[in-house]
Amino acid sequence: MRLPPYRVALAVGEPHEARLLTLLEDPAFAVGGRGCTVTTFCSTIREVREALGRSESIDVVVLSSTLQAVPAATLEALVATGRPLVVATRCWATGPSGRGPPPPQRGQPRPEAVPPVPPARTTPPRLRSQPAAKSSL
Repeated sequence: MRLPPYRVALAVGEPHEARLLTLLEDPAFAVGGRGCTVTTFCSTIREVREALGRSESIDVVVLSSTLQAVPAATLEALVATGRPLVVATRCWATGPSGRGPPPPQRGQPRPEAVPPVPPARTTPPRLRSQPAAKSSL
């Protein structure tokens, strides 16, 4: 039994949107054995918030940190919703041309899925006191 594809809201904007769309919808690309289909495009943070609220039609939102120059507080609020959110940062400019990573070649292995990040904590974890190590000098 083949699982249905993940429904993705894409919020990355130009110039990377077309390349990422091609990668996500390539039949050879899979995340945990499931394909992806882009069902929504978001060009504003308001649209990203709406997509995060549509759990019946969106499984994950892929967001560029440069979309409307997302302030850290806004990004933290989006993460705090607890909905799956992938944030793409400036790592786009890592390819040899400086314009992004090279597109995957046919027949080459695809990158493995990145495990989901747990929701942000609202309080820091408690630190355990540990006795100081004694020096044997």
